[in-house]
Amino acid sequence: MLPCPRCDEHLYPVPKFDLGRDDIAGFIHELRGFHEQFADCFVRSESREHFFNYMGWLIQRAGTEIH
Repeated sequence: MLPCPRCDEHLYPVPKFDLGRDDIAGFIHELRGFHEQFADCFVRSESREHFFNYMGWLIQRAGTEIH
């Protein structure tokens, strides 16, 4: 799992990373659990939810940049 600019580097073998829908079905629950560890950092529920959405966006964006 390397970004495109690093795919041509042959410094070490890159393992194949193959995920299917079944592999990521429970990911949102794990992300929510991770997010709950930071609940005390936010006074308002809106800020907490924005943070969760932002984390999801970052993960989604990272997944589209990796080929």
